[in-house]
Amino acid sequence: MLHDMEVTYSVSIPQSDPLYALGLEASYEWICGPIVAALLAVGVSATLAPHGSTGFVSASCFTAPGTTDIVACQRKLVGSAQMRTRDGFLQHGSVVLKNDLEKLFAVVRTSQPTVHDAVRWATRLMTSVSDEAHRAVSFGEMADALVVAFSAAEGVHLLADSLTEREALNAAGIIARKYGREDWNAFR
Repeated sequence: MLHDMEVTYSVSIPQSDPLYALGLEASYEWICGPIVAALLAVGVSATLAPHGSTGFVSASCFTAPGTTDIVACQRKLVGSAQMRTRDGFLQHGSVVLKNDLEKLFAVVRTSQPTVHDAVRWATRLMTSVSDEAHRAVSFGEMADALVVAFSAAEGVHLLADSLTEREALNAAGIIARKYGREDWNAFR
């Protein structure tokens, strides 16, 4: 999976929170509400994909609009996944600011015969915030819109946070050993 030119988000909910009790579908919808509002604030009209949606089959989950993804003009704009345990759940997703489909399919496997074919198919099924807003939407602008939208949601209290020194050192070590290495990133 390629993460590039996007804003990622994650929401962690403990089992004791009422949102956990709503179940998978309703909690997705609740979390996606502020994301749709943030998109509207930057000039993008978006909605949740119809339940049971499917799309282009690829190793890149982002190219296949699916249930509870956020779409604009029936093309995938925000992809999310939720992991539930008895202790709570984590929902993580990506808001694509700009597409570079050539780069995506240079690193992600596809069932299409060529990269060009994969790009042509994916163009029909996915889009980006900047494409839909008809202007460049920056990381900061989108992140700020998400903060405002989530802050306005009932029962949400956002707190500014940053990595501790230990967390930053651990991250630097993981980058040096794994994610910053060409041999690991080029491995398929």
